[in-house]
Amino acid sequence: MTTHSAQLVHDARAEHGEGPVWNPFTHELLWVDLTGCKIHVHNPATQSNTRHIFKEPVCAIAPRSANEWLVAFAKRLATVHI
Repeated sequence: MTTHSAQLVHDARAEHGEGPVWNPFTHELLWVDLTGCKIHVHNPATQSNTRHIFKEPVCAIAPRSANEWLVAFAKRLATVHI
């Protein structure tokens, strides 16, 4: 049996973090904090972490390009330019 270990990369302290998705355009990991109304971005090359705060719950995210996301909010679907 193989034993694996995990290392904390970023302690986002999300209220309800879920939905990790890889952005192939920017080589970053994105995930949402549903009740925290945030999208988190982790860049493994630079070990940097950023967050984008919204005024409504963020349910899911799909990258469309290097500077555009399709975001499912609680009551609407929107294109977000970053």
